[in-house]
Amino acid sequence: MNNQELAKKTESIFVSQCWHRGYASPVQVLLDLGYLSKKDYESWRKGSVPYLVRVRSSGLDYRKGPGESYDSWGFINPGVYTIVEEKDGWGLLKAYAKERNGWLCLADAERA
Repeated sequence: MNNQELAKKTESIFVSQCWHRGYASPVQVLLDLGYLSKKDYESWRKGSVPYLVRVRSSGLDYRKGPGESYDSWGFINPGVYTIVEEKDGWGLLKAYAKERNGWLCLADAERA
């Protein structure tokens, strides 16, 4: 689909949404265009889409579970890391997602 066809289709979807609901939702337009799947939208809505955090402190430990009651693996180096899941204020590091045993306190990191 070229840009002109995309613009026409987007306008048609926008007008249709306004007619049926009284407003148009950008997310619904993307869903209707097929650029966003329902599954991906629901994952994003529930906060289960990976995102980046920046760790600035060199003395920050990461744990085997989401909480201070879990054993520490050691200290994490300053840098940017990918969080794939959140639980009770803790983020699961992508590198540990398979075994689910590398958690970082999100209060000690900032979104990148």
